[in-house]
Order: sequence, then structure tokens, then C-alpha cells
Amino acid sequence: MLHQRGQLILHASAVYTERGAILFMGTSGSGKSTLVAGFLERGYQVLADDLCTIGFSGDRVPQVFPGFAQIRLWSDAIKHLGYDIHTMQRVWHKEDKYTLILPNELTANFIPLHAIYLLNPADTQDVLVESLGLSKKFKSLLENVFRAEYVKGLGVQKAVFRQISEVLKYSQFKRVTRPRDHFSIGQLIQRLEKDFH
Repeated sequence: MLHQRGQLILHASAVYTERGAILFMGTSGSGKSTLVAGFLERGYQVLADDLCTIGFSGDRVPQVFPGFAQIRLWSDAIKHLGYDIHTMQRVWHKEDKYTLILPNELTANFIPLHAIYLLNPADTQDVLVESLGLSKKFKSLLENVFRAEYVKGLGVQKAVFRQISEVLKYSQFKRVTRPRDHFSIGQLIQRLEKDFH
């Protein structure tokens, strides 16, 4: 398991920018995949969808490893983004979810981590990007560790805590509250671009 190899796996999707890797973290249904698909439409390269692996260099700087060159999207997101659903393969016959295959253009084995945004759908009309206190950042990252329930049993709890601390030391971490329904992906992306550039 990657946790045992000194790598941190988060429930997050990621894109490549000139500043480094940008992660979008959150629970299932928070809009991670739809958001990175929107970034793809604006010319960004997608590094990971849904699960993101972070390694650490010799000086402990977090590095994001590119994942599978695909995004899994619900049919309503596909329609909203303007893709042809008939050219896509269904993820599972009982789900209305499809796989968008991406061009594999990245040549780098890893990308330095620049920022993490915690996606927070809420009953609001505006997009709010805000900093959090250190304890809330740490708790949010811990809650989004892949298979967090196994971390203690594998004997890697201390290592994961150290990795989270290193992630917070070397990257920005903010919460993005956005409307739960009827929001513009384009406007959300513009707001995020303004923040991380």
C-alpha cells in the first residue's frame, strides 16, 4: 500500500499550473472531477482525478505524481461541459457515470505541490475562498486521506501526521465555499485562478 511506502494519498483531483500542482479536495459529490474537467477545457493539464498521490523529495518538499489519464464524470456534468457522451465508456452499468480519456502529455514524473483547495458546496449564492486555522487545515487533510480508517492499523499514523504537517508547511491551503446548485464552473475557475496565480 502506498501509505506504507511513504506516500500520502488524498481524496483529491489535481491540475498542472505554472506555479505547480493545484489540488481540489473534498468528499464524494463535492465537484472535484467536474472542476478539473472545466480546467481541462481552459487548457490546463489534469494530473489526477479523485485520488491524488503525494510523495516527498529528499528535503521533504511535497511532490504530486500524475495518475491515470482519465476523468470520471456524471452525465449531467458531461452535458454541462459539452462533451459527446456517446464517445465515452460507462464506468459501471448501474451508474450514470462515464470515463473521459485524456491526452497523456506530461513528461515530468512529479510536480511540486503549490496549493490545496477544500471544496465546500453550501446553500449560498457566492463563491468564498478563505484561509483556515492550522488545526482545521490539519483535520481537513486527515479526513480526506484515502482509507484513513486503516492508517492506524498499518502502523503509519505518525508518518501520515508528519506528511500532513509537511504538506501544510510547503503549500497553501484554503476552503472554497460555492453554491450547491446552479453555479457556473467558469466563474468558479476564474475565482480560483485569481487566487492561485
